[in-house]
Amino acid sequence: MQILSELDTSIASIGDQVVWNIRLNNIAKNLSLEFPKLEVKSDSISIISQFNILDNNLIIGQSFKLSFWETGNFLTPSYYVKVVNDINKDGFNFEPERRSVKVLS
Repeated sequence: MQILSELDTSIASIGDQVVWNIRLNNIAKNLSLEFPKLEVKSDSISIISQFNILDNNLIIGQSFKLSFWETGNFLTPSYYVKVVNDINKDGFNFEPERRSVKVLS
């Protein structure tokens, strides 16, 4: 299984909406994925929306719209996908790579 973390841009202006996609590939049939709601407690960033990414009616990822409210260099928020083995119910958290955004005025 592989997790991809992609931004639609690495440079934005204050208030712009930046799209951050997290997608998993090569998911084994016996695994279930749980995508928690992304919550951020910061005045510098807002989560505008969170949507499922579907492939053949299966949720394989999340798409977030983020807005930044200060200038500077920022990383996407910490996030994880919970992966559960449907056979033995073992689970683990899978974290995507955090991406950098430069916010200009």
